[in-house]
Amino acid sequence: MSSKPLSLNQTSSEAEETSIATTNNLPSRHEYIKRNTEEPVSKLGESPVFPELYNETQEYNEQTETEIKLNKITNKRLIFNDNLANDLAEKEIRFLSASAVSMSDKISRVRELGKTYELTSYDALDRNIDKWNNVVIVCDITSTMFPYTTQVFDWMNENTKNTSIKGIVFFTDCDSLGRQTRGRIPAKMFTVRKKDELVLWDTMFAAINNTENNKDKPENNIEALLYAQKHFPDADEFVMIADNSTQVKDMKQLSKVKKKVHIILCGETFEKNLAFQTDYVQIAKKTKGTIHTLEDDIDDITKVKEMSVVRVGNIYFRFHKGKFYTTKFLSRPNNTHTLGK
Repeated sequence: MSSKPLSLNQTSSEAEETSIATTNNLPSRHEYIKRNTEEPVSKLGESPVFPELYNETQEYNEQTETEIKLNKITNKRLIFNDNLANDLAEKEIRFLSASAVSMSDKISRVRELGKTYELTSYDALDRNIDKWNNVVIVCDITSTMFPYTTQVFDWMNENTKNTSIKGIVFFTDCDSLGRQTRGRIPAKMFTVRKKDELVLWDTMFAAINNTENNKDKPENNIEALLYAQKHFPDADEFVMIADNSTQVKDMKQLSKVKKKVHIILCGETFEKNLAFQTDYVQIAKKTKGTIHTLEDDIDDITKVKEMSVVRVGNIYFRFHKGKFYTTKFLSRPNNTHTLGK
């Protein structure tokens, strides 16, 4: 995924200035919501919107706007310019990298940051972990996935006694020198085997620092899965935490993945009538895996019930005649079919 370079190399004085400025300038959550929330003009009818009925007055433009969803605000969306969203992310990472900030304050800040976004990673792990055995988490840690990655950090530290997780592999699309691989050289992988908060913290931020020069949107998910397969040969299943807005660039290698892959898809595709990127659907099908979103678990993507509804980010999709279609639901409608199990 494209990402604005995030420089973490600062002097002590610069770090102290940055941390103080960041803390003083960041608005409270209430002020942040009030300033940036766009209220719906009117409540839309709860009926499925199929292609022939879809009549948006303005198409979403991924180049100029970024949608960030807040937890528990299902009927509101925060719309930011790309530059503003990147600036906020950069300030957060500078704050978390500042030497003047104590480790306890940094960890508290990370946990709070993850909770200001839709809790896809956290909730999907929490709902399903008892169903999975002997798994390795394979996590996209490019910059726009940072909030979802912080949720993994939070969940892991709250579930240290869980024996199902054997390790984590954080992946970017850059090599050991931080150069974008473009499929020509192996990417650097960051592995955690020990259930230790500081080890997880250090590994996560080393991975974030490594992804500064990653500008291509398609990611090397299959390379990361094959790395996990090689370095965790005793694992039975993989849980891949992926960016639903990006495609997978190394799908040709999918046949080499021999273990079941459960995919937690974060965010939206930003395309009408496309609930999930097709690459992730193929990975789930080929490995006999599953797909998970903020509220829904699809145990078999080939057996989704007719007219069932799935929430992806803050968008609801209706399944009809083998396809998902965008709806204008502002909340999950009552008496809808559940997804296939």
